[in-house]
Amino acid sequence: MTKQKNGRRQLKEYDGIAQSYDELMDHVNYKQWAKYLQTIFSLHDKKIKSLIDMSCGTGSLLASMAASKIQLTGSDISFQMLAQAKEKCRNRNIRFAAADFMNLPFSDNEFDAALVLYDSVNYLLKDKDVQMFFNEADRILKNKGLLIFDAVTPYTCRTYFRNYHVQEFDENGRGYDRKSWFDEKKSMQYNEFLISRTDGTFLEKHKQKIRSIRSWSKLVQAGPFADFTIFGDFTFMPAKKNAERVHFVCEKVR
Repeated sequence: MTKQKNGRRQLKEYDGIAQSYDELMDHVNYKQWAKYLQTIFSLHDKKIKSLIDMSCGTGSLLASMAASKIQLTGSDISFQMLAQAKEKCRNRNIRFAAADFMNLPFSDNEFDAALVLYDSVNYLLKDKDVQMFFNEADRILKNKGLLIFDAVTPYTCRTYFRNYHVQEFDENGRGYDRKSWFDEKKSMQYNEFLISRTDGTFLEKHKQKIRSIRSWSKLVQAGPFADFTIFGDFTFMPAKKNAERVHFVCEKVR
């Protein structure tokens, strides 16, 4: 928790929205997403035995993959999101760690695959932080291991979130009021949540850097993953300019 503003306590990103996050994301088909990842593994002829979701959130994707024989690990920088994930996956053999994905508490060459999904990389505002993330993923991956990350595109923000407003409250007044706007000149997406809970009303602010596909490609090329593929919108076709989401599949080769 941070400063006070207009009598409301301002929270760190995802500290307050964690309790409502699954409602916020109820449009996402995590089982289909898990199948998409499994197909990527097959296309790259990978038998994945160990996998880490480096920004696991409330653990919905890991829960969807729990029936597989893969040894699953989840990490997230938000304690509140992790608490939700642990509760959701309490009867599943999944380990969790609170960590920033630029500095993870895992051994070198530990995982066959690493995931950072659903806009998490967009929170890396500086290019140097992106390279720190790539270096950390490279460190924890085994040789021939895969890093799969995705990013929302300028097209998505321009089309859907230039001036977006939605409210979700239950009969007791608990929920959130979300306002989002896109500054195309700065390539920045801003999201503000006014969160109402039984213990008060809180303000939570999010900032995301929205890079073009070309910019992301240059950043990947400048890092340790020389071998990578770019797919668009949950297909296995190259991402187009009007792709809403791009998926990067990077292989560690050395």
